Amino acid sequence: MQSTQKKQQYAHYLALGALLVPAVTWAASDLWGILSLVLYLIRLLSVLVFGLAVVIFFWGVVKFIFNAANSDDHREGINLMIWGIVSLFVMSSIWGLVGILQATFDVDNRQDDISVPQIEVSR
Repeated sequence: MQSTQKKQQYAHYLALGALLVPAVTWAASDLWGILSLVLYLIRLLSVLVFGLAVVIFFWGVVKFIFNAANSDDHREGINLMIWGIVSLFVMSSIWGLVGILQATFDVDNRQDDISVPQIEVSR
């Protein structure tokens, strides 16, 4: 039984590695490319986690409304709403603190400042 689970786990790791290797080799040929790829993935992950917190909150609202008669499911809906609000508050607070630190230390996070090397081709 555990042998099958380990094989499935290795297959998941292999699939994840197969998905990430082309992105790293094509998009990141130097240290700055790797760093920008990592920052892009962190930015994408933070948006996904924020969206997941919103979905969890609304799932709690649905469980709260539709399970008013069942006290256990009603309580679970309340807990989901509370944890959804807490996670949204924590993430938006961290986002605000990062914005304050960027403004304090005059750090600009725009990516249009990076110039892409060009090769001139004469015809």
